[in-house]
Amino acid sequence: MRRFYCPELTALRKFPVSADEAAPAMIELSREESHHARRVLRFSAGDEVELFDGRGLVATGVLDDSPARRPVGIMVRQVAVHPPPTPTLELAVAWPKGGRGDDMVSQLSQLGVDTLYPLVTHHGVAAPSDGRLEKYRRVCIESAKQCDRTHLMAVEAAVTLAYMFAQQHDARLIADSNTPDANTGSSALTFTKTTDQLRNAQRVLVLIGPEGGWTDQERHEAIDGGCVAWSLGPNVLRIETAAAAAAAVVRHAPY
Repeated sequence: MRRFYCPELTALRKFPVSADEAAPAMIELSREESHHARRVLRFSAGDEVELFDGRGLVATGVLDDSPARRPVGIMVRQVAVHPPPTPTLELAVAWPKGGRGDDMVSQLSQLGVDTLYPLVTHHGVAAPSDGRLEKYRRVCIESAKQCDRTHLMAVEAAVTLAYMFAQQHDARLIADSNTPDANTGSSALTFTKTTDQLRNAQRVLVLIGPEGGWTDQERHEAIDGGCVAWSLGPNVLRIETAAAAAAAVVRHAPY
């Protein structure tokens, strides 16, 4: 069933979960989604669709016979509320150059990251502009439509390490084989040795550094901030590859 993003759906959060409990509610798609439904997909009255608000609310319904000059109307038949995944997964990433950020945002959204922060580092490139951030948010919407996410990934403005360490986390990982472990002082741990920190964590932070690597000062700051040093393997990875690998393991590996 084709999915459409509809933030206005949030108003129906208390809508009965069964079509038998009340008359169908009516909701309109945005201009962009209406255009996509009519002009691109060639949908017509009676076609079934799925709506989501990006905050856990998902509804099914059918298109009504709205005039072409009006936004597409959906008769909502059923509504369900989905809880967010656990643990909450945040990535702070030294942003890659050029258009590689677009692909990274899409991949991390598909992999289940909850919040993505561009990270200011000594060797990093300039942080994304406001216009680019808005584009990334649209990428998150399209990715969520494609991969059946119920909660949109948030892409925030650039932050520093100090800002991230001022937030509350149950576990913090820094992806860098050269950073001594905060607890033992030994070399970075493999993932199988980080499971104790992750097993009961409700909110996890992963730091991904720039292509030029972390500075010694940044490594010490991470250690002081309670990070566990984590090796993603012997190979030197691109930023977006490291971010995707870290997200996939933390979100989907059994531990």
